[in-house]
Amino acid sequence: MINIRMTKLAIFPLAVFILFAPLTSFAETFPAKVVRVIDGDTVQVYDGATNTRIRLYGIDAPESKQAFGQKAKQAMIQLAANQVVVIQDHGQDVYGRMLGTIYLNNQDLNAVMVAEGMAWAYRYQGRLTVPQYGSLEQNARNAGKGLWSDPYAVEPRQWRKANN
Repeated sequence: MINIRMTKLAIFPLAVFILFAPLTSFAETFPAKVVRVIDGDTVQVYDGATNTRIRLYGIDAPESKQAFGQKAKQAMIQLAANQVVVIQDHGQDVYGRMLGTIYLNNQDLNAVMVAEGMAWAYRYQGRLTVPQYGSLEQNARNAGKGLWSDPYAVEPRQWRKANN
């Protein structure tokens, strides 16, 4: 009798999940510690079981050898290094890296990088992948923050094309 009751109790949460799962958001979130900052838009996190490389969703920071590349990396180090953050998973990019939005104390660090002029708001086929980042980029441009202090700032995609 005890086994039957325990089995019914174990099935109940599963049934509730199956019933309500379609109503929940597709994007999974999980906590992890930032163990390495690779550059201004890529970090490595450890979730207690595995290391995962995260490409920050919706932004494009200067490349390491590009003007402001090292400053963007340092900005990300200051924001996230050794911090326990929450990652919102947006799937994978073409290189197999997880695309993610990083939150520290409910603050969107991807947005911070754009607002501080350390990254461009990423565009795919001319459209912003995260529309809210467009105004942050424009404000940083207008204020001459970070990479926008250089009137000849080159978008990372264009820089990669010219330097590969």
